[in-house]
Amino acid sequence: MKKICLVMSLLYLSSTFLFSQKDVSLQQQAHIYIHDAFEIRNSNLDSSFILVKKGDQLIRKHNIDKERGYYFHILGVLQRLSGKAELADSLLQVSISYYKKYNDQRGISISYQELGNLYIQTGDLDKANDYYNRSLLIKKKINDTIGIPLLHNGLGIVADYKGDYLKAVDLYFKAIEGFLHNKDYVNLSDAYNNISIIHYNLGNLTEAIDYQYKAIDLNKRLKNKYSESMNYVCISSFLLEKGDRPEAKKYAEDALQITKSMKNHFGTLYALAALGDVEAKTGKFENALMHYNKFMELFDADDPYMKAQVNEKIGNIYLAKRKYKEAIEKFVEAEKVYNLTGNSKELRDINRELSLAYKGLNKIDKAFYYLERSNIYQDSVFNQNKVRDMMQMEAKFQNKQKEAENQTLKAKQTLQKAQISSQNKMLLGGGIGLGIISLLSLLLYRQSHKRKLMNETLSQQKDKIQLLNRELNHRVKNNLAFMTSLLEMQGRRTESAETKQALIESESRLKALALVHSQLFRSDTDTEVNLKNYLEEIKEHLLGIFSIPDKELNIVTEFCDYTINAEDAMRLGLIVNELITNSVKHAFTDIENPKITIRTNINSEGKLTLNYSDNGPGISKTMGDNIKETSLGIKLIDLLRKQLGDRYVVVV
Repeated sequence: MKKICLVMSLLYLSSTFLFSQKDVSLQQQAHIYIHDAFEIRNSNLDSSFILVKKGDQLIRKHNIDKERGYYFHILGVLQRLSGKAELADSLLQVSISYYKKYNDQRGISISYQELGNLYIQTGDLDKANDYYNRSLLIKKKINDTIGIPLLHNGLGIVADYKGDYLKAVDLYFKAIEGFLHNKDYVNLSDAYNNISIIHYNLGNLTEAIDYQYKAIDLNKRLKNKYSESMNYVCISSFLLEKGDRPEAKKYAEDALQITKSMKNHFGTLYALAALGDVEAKTGKFENALMHYNKFMELFDADDPYMKAQVNEKIGNIYLAKRKYKEAIEKFVEAEKVYNLTGNSKELRDINRELSLAYKGLNKIDKAFYYLERSNIYQDSVFNQNKVRDMMQMEAKFQNKQKEAENQTLKAKQTLQKAQISSQNKMLLGGGIGLGIISLLSLLLYRQSHKRKLMNETLSQQKDKIQLLNRELNHRVKNNLAFMTSLLEMQGRRTESAETKQALIESESRLKALALVHSQLFRSDTDTEVNLKNYLEEIKEHLLGIFSIPDKELNIVTEFCDYTINAEDAMRLGLIVNELITNSVKHAFTDIENPKITIRTNINSEGKLTLNYSDNGPGISKTMGDNIKETSLGIKLIDLLRKQLGDRYVVVV
């Protein structure tokens, strides 16, 4: 079921090209045909082939050589979706040769990316990982901020398939951060789906279902019926695992209805497999076999992993019906594929099932052989369970933190009492004979040993607290980024210019807070950040959201390297945020070349000094004498400067 739920992510891991000119050249017209074929690939694959053929006819008729790379790339995507893996690989290799001919680095990167998608679909994870990393290297060089999150998502799927769930979660959250920044809600829904699968594999069914509902909400707003149906397939599986069989069946039937109405071949296969799972779980084996056999009848894709999963399901039904020979035949077919993917849990289960089937035939030697193989893979599954425990620490963070603080306090109190007790015993020993002195020496040794154990316990608790703080910073950063995205969405919906401006300013303040937690997560400590890096990130963010009509804003910065505690960094960051916001709003009305200068240095007293200036006429001339009574930004700056006290100098 993991493959069924993750596969929807592959459908969007490709870049798109847009043209909106009315009078287009022949080259652009060919490109538009091919691009439109890509856009409708999930809703109508047959029409996609027709459109791409029209583009090819223009390319051949007018010898438009530069478009051949794009043509072969999109044709490769369509053949992958048709299940023709070898043909798709050949077409994508041809597209790369054309892109290289014209030194189109972006084109090369998206074809490498599509090859990664292809090899995930066929189960060759090492090749998928290699092609994704090749693509990521190019995208970083050309600063493709839209493509990089897609690669993080793809690499997360590879790690997920390999059972490296911690690495997968880290990559998925990087992808989510990028999708939110790019407002790419289509791929954001896929990332939510992938996080859901991680929770499902680790047994966290409630969290898995919650993330699926997040994905469904996005897909409904995007009117993406295919992805919505795939979410239904996943939820059906999760509810079945949870024991809610009627609801599981309802979601599977809804998925089948949607995919049939769309005439989507792959979606229909997934829905049939889900319905078979529900019937098998309820003991209706004949109905389950009917759905599974219908799946096999329709199955014409080069996707051995998906077929292996259904073979295993059919084998389990034969096992329940005591048709051991038929069960072994299906299990062996599935085992061949699982040996290629190397997933420990699947290999453990299939070997255990083979052992049971051979035991039913009274072939004890064979049964024992497969049971031993199952036990070998059990160790790897145990390691995955340890990863699950690590992830569950996040949900229990608050309680663990309080518990750690209480334990630390108790340990300190015990240590102080032990020291007092030790001193009293030493004073008492001064008036006693040699024998009692020896006894006290023994007691002192025992106390010293206890202190050593307490110190070790304190050190371990400190390490745990640091780990939990890093996890908290990561989660706070993601939550603030999500809130920022919500403000952006609300800003696009409102028609009031004043409300839009207020939302943009609120967004910039939230971003300033989020960047501190981002810096903390990357920092070696959990309490201090590099002020230079933090202020540079704030500057880049504000340049991205503020604009002055018909003018280019120039922000000149000279920051010294300085490590500062997170709370003070947050205050200085908010001050810089408000100063830039006020300058953009009020200072440059009559200025041809708006310029802002921000510097930090260490003054003669050893204090950090922040100098801010712009080439506008000054605050009093642009905003009037009552600025402190009317401007929230100025009031906020004054409040923050008071909170900083005399530790830092802010010169405006």
